[in-house]
Amino acid sequence: MNSEEEEGSGKIIVSIDRKSLECAVCFTIPPASVLQCRNGHIYCPDCYKRLKICGLCREPMAAKGIRSLAVEELVGSIPAGCPNTDCDFEGNAQALRDHRKTCGLRQVPCPDWQCPRSVCKARLLAHLRLEHLNVGEEISDGRVVRSYPVSDELELEQPDLSWSDSALKLVHFGGLQFLPQLVKIEGTYYTWLCALASADVADRFSAGITVYGATEEDLRVAHVDLARQDVLMNSKTVLSFGNMCAKIALNLSSAGESEIVRSQPRPRIPGYIQIMYHIKCKE
Repeated sequence: MNSEEEEGSGKIIVSIDRKSLECAVCFTIPPASVLQCRNGHIYCPDCYKRLKICGLCREPMAAKGIRSLAVEELVGSIPAGCPNTDCDFEGNAQALRDHRKTCGLRQVPCPDWQCPRSVCKARLLAHLRLEHLNVGEEISDGRVVRSYPVSDELELEQPDLSWSDSALKLVHFGGLQFLPQLVKIEGTYYTWLCALASADVADRFSAGITVYGATEEDLRVAHVDLARQDVLMNSKTVLSFGNMCAKIALNLSSAGESEIVRSQPRPRIPGYIQIMYHIKCKE
């Protein structure tokens, strides 16, 4: 390592071997936190948590990890390019972290529950329009009603269901596109709204969801970077309900139902689970 002082600036210009900043396991420069063993050998957080002893000096690793603040400062000042294909952004560690959250060329999962593909964010809308030929679109004032078709009561007894093929429809509101979703996983229904936008943009909106008169207000709007299982695990994003509520919303025959159920207002379209979504702008 070589260094020289920049006259009158109070700064020292340092020339350092890149290998001195690399993780001792994966040989990449840690993008944020830099951890070290008791003797100062450098690791990224992902590699550190998998080790019980240092791979270089064989010393036991501290349970909580020891941060290397000096190396973090050095790493934070090194310009680095965005790893997304065809993106020419370059900046220091903090600028790069901020950029990667919203980079238009990042890979995101297709929000259609039945589609396993990840696509470039900039091409996501084109992917939905071209690859999902049944997708519809509508301009909304924020209130959206979706009718999810069900053939009969026996279909509702299936533990897993998805309505992507028959009810995929984009909603244009507030300058964004939203995609209502309904799935049934292991006997429980989950419904939510996904914005085709980053987390910061999606957080500007909230959602109200109504199933057969029961409304959940101020739900968070899922963003396009969320993995599917992460959506389902977030009770602040999804409304979940059981089979009985689905049967009532389906408007099946009232035979065998109680007088209380028969006396309640029912959806007008038979053979559909009707759900109303209310998108609200927080600002």
